[in-house]
Amino acid sequence: MSEAGAAADVAALLAANEELYRAFEAYDLPRMERIWVQSERCTCVHPGWQLLRGWAEVRESWLAIFTGLEVLRFTLTHVQPEVRGDLGWLTLHENIASGAAGSRLGSTVLATNIFERGADGAWRVLHHHASHVLRRVPARGPAPRGEPRD
Repeated sequence: MSEAGAAADVAALLAANEELYRAFEAYDLPRMERIWVQSERCTCVHPGWQLLRGWAEVRESWLAIFTGLEVLRFTLTHVQPEVRGDLGWLTLHENIASGAAGSRLGSTVLATNIFERGADGAWRVLHHHASHVLRRVPARGPAPRGEPRD
């Protein structure tokens, strides 16, 4: 593949990933349905949830998430896209702000999104896995004698 073709693939993958998060922010189920592979092959893990298999389970999870949540806004950082043939994936940090107009930082979530290019050329989510990022709390005071500090 040419360098221009590879760059176009990555740009299209990034745009599809951005659409995933805009659909999430809008709590727009029809929009979310358009961005996912709707088959038994798709899988999803939301932070703290069990693995969901198949479009019926994944769709129900989005419906549950979209019901009763406060406003969420995503700022994506550390985005690393990769394309190999008709599969593309991204690792990234979802920096989630919540509340009115996303006024409060909610959390940082590490995500992996795997996309599959369909026969129509569109990238669709095949797998989404998100988990909270735990941060090490610095130790207070001097380390005990003879023990290294973390």
